[in-house]
Amino acid sequence: MKPNNPAKRKYLDSTFRKGLLRQKVISREQAMRMTGDDVDLQINEATGEASFKNKDGKRQKLQNLGTRLWTLLLDVLWAEGDLVELRSENHVNALVRRLRKAFSDDVKHQWFFITRRDPSYALRANIQRNWRILEVLATPGEEKSK
Repeated sequence: MKPNNPAKRKYLDSTFRKGLLRQKVISREQAMRMTGDDVDLQINEATGEASFKNKDGKRQKLQNLGTRLWTLLLDVLWAEGDLVELRSENHVNALVRRLRKAFSDDVKHQWFFITRRDPSYALRANIQRNWRILEVLATPGEEKSK
């Protein structure tokens, strides 16, 4: 079977803005043009890039987060502002510190992430921040056979 044309691929644009998650299907061309200037955090699977605006409004690339930090970040984002309960036996404090450091965030001036320690340790994205994730959608010819 002939592989699908990458130019015809579709992407799922998931954008969280003003406390609401909106999703729409867009073309590859639209996905490649998105700079992320209109959101605080953008993860673009089409280009393999992730960037955020720091507290000063300057765009920075997210690099070298590693699998565990990416997993934590995505869990927190997909919670749409709800608290994500964290289990301290999984070295969570170190993970949260590393995630905050990657975003130039700190406990005293929580800009992107909000933590809660009572009754249990939890983390959530600040709902005042906007984010976008662009995901490549599989087309029928690209799906793996079982």
